[in-house]
Amino acid sequence: MTLGRIWAATAVAAFLLGAAFGLTSAASATEAQWQDFRAPDAGFAILMPGKPELSTEKTAKGIVSILQGVDLGDTYWAVSHSDLQNNLSPDELLNGARDGAIAASKGVMRSQRKLDEGNIPALDVIYDSPTEKLTVEQRFYINRKQLYQAVYVGPVNSETAPEVVRFFDSFRFIGD
Repeated sequence: MTLGRIWAATAVAAFLLGAAFGLTSAASATEAQWQDFRAPDAGFAILMPGKPELSTEKTAKGIVSILQGVDLGDTYWAVSHSDLQNNLSPDELLNGARDGAIAASKGVMRSQRKLDEGNIPALDVIYDSPTEKLTVEQRFYINRKQLYQAVYVGPVNSETAPEVVRFFDSFRFIGD
């Protein structure tokens, strides 16, 4: 199973299990052509290490998740957004998305921290997938009645590479 498919399954499972109630090294991203990616009509932008491929998933509950990902072999970089269709609090949504993602990957959480993004609730989670020998860093944002996710998947303990930091630090909301 490729890193992209692992993450895509994780993103959908995170929404199903929680919110709704992919091998080059990280250093190879240095050589990639980074580009500012703006998702059509999604209201966000992020730097990506290449042109992302689009996929759309629909859950059993009818929730559509739009995923854009770049698979560099041993690293995978992705963003997604999904409509929220419930009345849970932002903390319940973020915690549910976190729990679903970790459960879907059979991961072990290493750290989590709430992010100060003004009035946008956000959570950064780092977890390892022992069976796949991978580290996942995943950021969840709740904005405009949508769940946004930025995800990096790579070799164990690679989440501090400058390219990974650059990726996450570049995520921003745009437009109205």
